[in-house]
Amino acid sequence: MPAIAPLRGIRYSPSVVRRMDHVVTPPYDVISPAAQAVLYRRSSYNFIRIVYGRGRATDRPGRDRYTRARDTFQTWLREGVLRMEAVPACYPYRQRFLHDGRSFDRWGMIALIRLGEPAIFRHEDTYATPKQDRFQLLQAVQANLSPIFGLVDGPDQAYRALLTRSAARPPLASIRDGDVQHDLWRITHPAVIQRLQAVLEAKAMLIADGHHRYESALAYRDTLRQQHPSFTASHPANFMLAYLAAFDAHDPGILPTHRVFGDLAGWSLDRLAASPVVSVARVADEPAMRVVLDRWPDAARPALGCYAGPGQWAVVSPAQPEPSVRLDVEVLHRVIVPRCLAPAEPAITYTHVWEDAVRQVEQGLGQVAWYLRPLTVEQLLRCVRDGRRLPQKSTYFIPKPLSGLVVHRLTPAGAPSRRIAMGGARSKDLALATR
Repeated sequence: MPAIAPLRGIRYSPSVVRRMDHVVTPPYDVISPAAQAVLYRRSSYNFIRIVYGRGRATDRPGRDRYTRARDTFQTWLREGVLRMEAVPACYPYRQRFLHDGRSFDRWGMIALIRLGEPAIFRHEDTYATPKQDRFQLLQAVQANLSPIFGLVDGPDQAYRALLTRSAARPPLASIRDGDVQHDLWRITHPAVIQRLQAVLEAKAMLIADGHHRYESALAYRDTLRQQHPSFTASHPANFMLAYLAAFDAHDPGILPTHRVFGDLAGWSLDRLAASPVVSVARVADEPAMRVVLDRWPDAARPALGCYAGPGQWAVVSPAQPEPSVRLDVEVLHRVIVPRCLAPAEPAITYTHVWEDAVRQVEQGLGQVAWYLRPLTVEQLLRCVRDGRRLPQKSTYFIPKPLSGLVVHRLTPAGAPSRRIAMGGARSKDLALATR
């Protein structure tokens, strides 16, 4: 496991903000313009103003949404809207939610992880534009504003059992967000933090959500290291805020992200079927497509569904097994796009609702919709252990941790204790450092 450290979290002051549900936000990358407007109206202290502020027509370098985020953050700290806690803490965090009529409790904690350690596994490719956006925000605000979402590997229940003891007392924050109940606690006792570190020590962490933020944080750390000779391993920019969720094989948290392709000159299902690198099995309708995929027998040749307009349904798979293509999303982006559609570069839209993908094709907003089956955590772990990265938006984990619950400041005033940060610190060092 990467080195884990408590932090002096920055949180909303309860004397100023009475209702946390009015100020927290989802992660920035799932906020639509309409949702952004709703969050702006919800409260003048809503965290949207910092984590994903509006752009303006008059924006220019040095006076833009990044500098406005910095100014808002500093103003709220100065005025006591946000305040840094007096002692380092880890923050147990429970999400209660429903999925397919069943209720689930996901337990984890918000804490710091050391950036760049080999026990942190990434499973998705990233793009330059969102990384540049988050990097500019880091430069301006100098804080981790949202925890990345990590899954802690391992079937044992020791980590979860330690966290659930927090529920014996009232939470610091209790927020209902749609169908999800979010509850946050705080642990400051060194011996308890020590036990949590010991339980996590031999485990790996899979980044479920937050690849762009993680890589932006790496770039920010490296930039500081190059620019400042005095930069040391105890600087807080070596660490990042993370929600470390206990792995549960029954957790339904991964939804598929379907694709709609457009801007394909000369596209047709017949043309795809003529390609020697894929096998196209036409089916009568959507139910038949789902039945074929549900019963698909060949793990060496994954398959995905295809809808190209009224009456044009199919199941598509590689013509021959390929060791580097084991998942549906790899078939699409590693076989179909480069070998069947090239030189065309499709315009891609993403949706988690298959009916929306079908509707886009029927309304002429795209030419073909691709149906992907949900991945399992076991498939993802196998993928990263093989050293493979999946295309962007291969997974969509639900529910996501909220932004605005805890902030980690990247200036030395927010640094974890030296002995913890040099970490991987063992328990007696932690106990001494946090007294």
